[in-house]
Amino acid sequence: VSAGLQALMLVLLFLSLPLWKGVDSADTGGDDHTRSSVRALAGRADVRMVWLYLFACSGLEYICGFWSSTFLVNCRGLSPEIAAQYVSFFYIGLTVGRFLSGVVADKWGGWPLIHTGCILLACGIFLLALPLPAECYFAVLLIMGLGVAPNYPNMVLLTPRNFGRDLAPAVMGTQMAAAYTGIMLAPPVFGFAARFTGMDLFPYALALYLVLTAFSSLRLKALARQKAPAV
Repeated sequence: VSAGLQALMLVLLFLSLPLWKGVDSADTGGDDHTRSSVRALAGRADVRMVWLYLFACSGLEYICGFWSSTFLVNCRGLSPEIAAQYVSFFYIGLTVGRFLSGVVADKWGGWPLIHTGCILLACGIFLLALPLPAECYFAVLLIMGLGVAPNYPNMVLLTPRNFGRDLAPAVMGTQMAAAYTGIMLAPPVFGFAARFTGMDLFPYALALYLVLTAFSSLRLKALARQKAPAV
C-alpha cells in the first residue's frame, strides 16, 4: 500500500511539471542564471556517487523497516507479534541515532558519523545472518537502526562542502530525487525477488545495499578531497 501511494505521488509530481515550468520562467524573467541541468550534473562523477549513495542508504533503511518482521517470522521462527515488537527497536535506534548524530555532528563531522553508521550496519547485518537465539534479534535491529541513522542526514549536511555553495542548491534537489527513488523502488523490488528466492535473501540484500553505500561514500570523499585546495 505504501509503495503504491509513493508511486501515485511520483506520477502526480511528473504531471505537475509543466505548471512549475511556467512559474519558474516568470520568476527568473528568462534569465539562465547559474542553474545546472540534470544532464550536466549527471556528467560529474561526484554527483553520480552521491546519487548512488542516497539511493542505496535510503533503500537499505526502507527494506529493513518493511521486511525485517517477515524475515524474523519466516526464517527465525518468531511469532508475528514478537517480530513486530522487535522491529520497533529498529525505529527506536533510528530515532535515537538521528538525535545523537545531530547533537555531535558539529564536533565529530559528517564523514566520521557516516563511517560509524556503515560499521554498525555491517555488524548488524552479520548478526542478522546468524541463527542466534530469538531473544537476541531485538538488539540486532537496535544496532541496525543506530547504523542507519546518521547516513542520510549527514550526507545532506555535507552537500555544500562536497560541491561548493554555488552548485549545492542544484545538487540538493537531485539528491532528494535519488533518495526517494530508493525509498519507492527498493522494498517492492526486494519483495518481488523474495517471492522466488525466499526470505533467506534478506540479509544478503541488505549487505548489497551496504556495499553500494560504503563504496559510493568512500569514492565521493576521495573526489571531494581531490577538489579541495591545498593548504
